[in-house]
Amino acid sequence: MIHAARRVFVLGGLAALTGVLPGCALVSNAPLKDTRHPGPLRDPAAPIASQVDVTLDRLRGEWRVLSSAGALAPKRRFQVRALSDGGAVFVQDGRADLPATDLGQGRFGVLKQQYWVHWMDADATVALVGVLNAPAVWIMTRAAPPADRVNAAWEVFDWYGYNREWMRAPE
Repeated sequence: MIHAARRVFVLGGLAALTGVLPGCALVSNAPLKDTRHPGPLRDPAAPIASQVDVTLDRLRGEWRVLSSAGALAPKRRFQVRALSDGGAVFVQDGRADLPATDLGQGRFGVLKQQYWVHWMDADATVALVGVLNAPAVWIMTRAAPPADRVNAAWEVFDWYGYNREWMRAPE
């Protein structure tokens, strides 16, 4: 019970520090499974949200993946590049440019998937991203971030019911 209260306090503090409250949404109750991993990637009974102030502009640039899970998740690098028409593409591990549409509230359409930025620090140096209704999630950074920000991303990861047993460091 104390641990749960601590999580609420930490998340409330993060919202206060960043000046935003995450947007909430209901998602499928079916657990996201992969036969190569023990249990589902995410507990469907846990809350899930995206951070409303995350835009393509805030995501733009190079990111290094700290840890990831799932076939759709990048393993080493994630990049957001601007296009001349105002759009953007996501590039995962240097492979194909994936057209990205800003759906608002920290959510992005990529092909037939929705990428949700669950949490990003105020300086846009650490982010937790998940693919809605697909077994994929990752934590990424721009440089060597302070440990407290990486720890905050892991706290949000836990709060949203993700399973740490799935996560792998870059190879």
